[in-house]
Amino acid sequence: MGRFRSLVLATVPLAGVLLFAHPASAHDLRLKVDTQREPIVVFAWFEGDDTPADGASVTITSQSGEVIASGTTDERGMWSFARPGTGGSFTATVESIGHRDVVLFPLEPSGSGGEYSGWRLHKWLGAAIGLMLLLGGSAAYWCFRRKRTSKSLKTTPDVKESK
Repeated sequence: MGRFRSLVLATVPLAGVLLFAHPASAHDLRLKVDTQREPIVVFAWFEGDDTPADGASVTITSQSGEVIASGTTDERGMWSFARPGTGGSFTATVESIGHRDVVLFPLEPSGSGGEYSGWRLHKWLGAAIGLMLLLGGSAAYWCFRRKRTSKSLKTTPDVKESK
């Protein structure tokens, strides 16, 4: 029972820190490509405070890796480029102050399209998964140690006291 108590006493504060920690206000560069507009518009911003990524470099490449267009975003985090004459799959890459985001998007020569952005795991879902892994690992370790300890107690020979 003492080991289980120690495990709980070690895990509960750590779980509390993980659950109630205030999120850091670090920047995560995000990118959205709007292919419904003419010309096509790329939006770049920093997630967290939605600051536009002013001066971010943007590169559009084809599926074969050929650079179709490149440029930098304006003070609103926007950059636009002419629709290529051919359709297909394209990749938009934005880079700014050490951050990078990549979005794969399809283009039709006809002009139909949509808005495309990268997928991110929700922060709270990531924290919950991490907590479950931590607690699951702690429980597995506790079970392993308990089983191992009970085996060693069974195999230890009884020692008689000498008088």
